[in-house]
Amino acid sequence: WREILGPPPPTGTTKEERLVWLRYHKKKWELQARQRLERRKRRRLADGEAVLGGGLIRDGLARGLGSYLRKTARSILDMPWQIVQIAETSQPGLFKLWALIGNDLHCLKLNIPRMFYVNQRIPKPEEGPVYRKVNRTLPRLNPVCNLYEYSVPEDMYQEHINEINASLSAPDIEGVYETQVPLIMRALIH
Repeated sequence: WREILGPPPPTGTTKEERLVWLRYHKKKWELQARQRLERRKRRRLADGEAVLGGGLIRDGLARGLGSYLRKTARSILDMPWQIVQIAETSQPGLFKLWALIGNDLHCLKLNIPRMFYVNQRIPKPEEGPVYRKVNRTLPRLNPVCNLYEYSVPEDMYQEHINEINASLSAPDIEGVYETQVPLIMRALIH
């Protein structure tokens, strides 16, 4: 509306200046109402409904399971979440997230990888599938040489923990950080 109407006039002190201000804002409010209506029409079209001649015609497929799933997916993406509970499952690294989205309670699977940081003297030649070079501030202001963030699925981490610990005790490793952070804490942080 600002591009169309220009900058708003000052409120003013005289009656005429206030009338100019009021006329401007009435035009602005009318324009905003039209813009909201257009956004609603575009949203309906995206939801699988057709708008013809100002009327609303629902597609035959829009009333079934597909429409329900589209609307549920849209509400999950567009509406704020109120997280009720994050519960561990029997599988390592997999959590159940209970969230109230709108008026519906949803149960979602949450896969949290084990993340830790390795500071080493010698740089790695390139990024790998489970690590990437990052720049972070280390605890107690330890100097950063070549800091890598590892993100490993928890079941793989637990399966290969002895090999990981052996490789992390190499002489070129300056320090290893955040290996003891519980996964539930990682879920809450991210």
